[in-house]
This record gives sequence, C-alpha cells and structure tokens, in this order.
Amino acid sequence: MRKKKQKCDRKRTTSRVITNFAEEEKELIIDFLQQNPIIYSKKLTGYKDAEAKDRLWVKDETQPSELKTWYESMCT
Repeated sequence: MRKKKQKCDRKRTTSRVITNFAEEEKELIIDFLQQNPIIYSKKLTGYKDAEAKDRLWVKDETQPSELKTWYESMCT
C-alpha cells in the first residue's frame, strides 16, 4: 500500500518565496539559525517575543536580505 504525501493542513494565504541560495549563503543561513534557536524553538521562553526575533534578523547583516521573507514563507 502506497502512502500519500501529507500536505500542510492549513491553507496558504500567501505564496511561497522561491529562492536559490548559493552554497555559501546556505552555510550562513544554517549558522545563523543554529546560533539563534529563539527563532524556531517553541520550547524557549523567548519564542513569543516577536520584537526580539525581529532584532535578530536585522542585527545580522551577513545573511541574505530575503532570508527572513523566505523563512517565514516556509510551512514549518
């Protein structure tokens, strides 16, 4: 019996941002997210602090400019 791929249960109101990051940019993204688990880890108390997360995105200038838009458009 074949399993069907499961899609996200919620309807998407905005379209997904499609980007092609270079290998160097991918490494920067991985490093940035590993250093800032507050962005993705719901277990942390600061996860709900939107202002703190916004400051993190703005503070790191080494990341690609469209990273935040791309990250928020992904179904996580």
